[in-house]
Amino acid sequence: MASAVSGQAIALAQWTASPEEQEIIAMSSPEPTKEELLRRIAELEQQVAVKKPASLEFRVSEKGAVSVYGLGRFPVTLYYEQWSRLLGHADELRAFIEQNKSKLKLRTRTVE
Repeated sequence: MASAVSGQAIALAQWTASPEEQEIIAMSSPEPTKEELLRRIAELEQQVAVKKPASLEFRVSEKGAVSVYGLGRFPVTLYYEQWSRLLGHADELRAFIEQNKSKLKLRTRTVE
C-alpha cells in the first residue's frame, strides 16, 4: 500500500511540477516518463540518421565476395566474376537506364 501511495504522490508532484522539478522527480522514479521516452527515441533516431553512410562503402564478405553498402537498406553483394561481367557492360547498362528512365521509379535518398 505504501508503494501505491508514493506512486500517487509522484504522479501528483509531476502533474504540478515545473519542467526542472519534473526532471528531478523523474530521476527518483524507477520508470521513465513519456517525455523521457520520446526524447530518447528522438536521440536514437538522430544517431541512426548520422550513421547512415552518405557515400558508398566497399567490403569483402566472409565468403570472398564484394559487398557495396550505401545503395539501400541491404548491401549489393557479387563475386569477382559477377562484378567483372557487370562492369564490362557498364556502357550498355547506362544506355539501357537512360532509354527506360521514364519507366523507372526514381528514388531520392532521405535522412529520417
